[in-house]
Amino acid sequence: MRRPWATLALLMLLIAASGCQHHQLNITPRAQGVDLILKAPGARTVQLVSSLNQFTPLAAHEIEPGQWHVYLPENMPFRYYYRIDDQLFLPNCQQREMDDFGSRNCIYDPNTYLSETIY
Repeated sequence: MRRPWATLALLMLLIAASGCQHHQLNITPRAQGVDLILKAPGARTVQLVSSLNQFTPLAAHEIEPGQWHVYLPENMPFRYYYRIDDQLFLPNCQQREMDDFGSRNCIYDPNTYLSETIY
């Protein structure tokens, strides 16, 4: 006999996993800044929220369908997350921390960052 809660838990896990598979983050450090490109197919709006500007959302620009770009003029450590269509999104980043509100932030530190695409 199947347990309805087990089926529901499995379904929720599959939905959550499938949503994350469609987003890919690429961070490219530059001498005077950093480029962040997030692949978010189907997104209508994407914003980067970072500690560099007191967590004020910064609009990303769609450089091609489903590919969103933000350039930050300083290449220094910062905390960040995204808002995709007004929903919080935390990419699978190399470093994370709990914030003061019970959520998580990604941490970018150019001194420890391994240059790679983060899935």
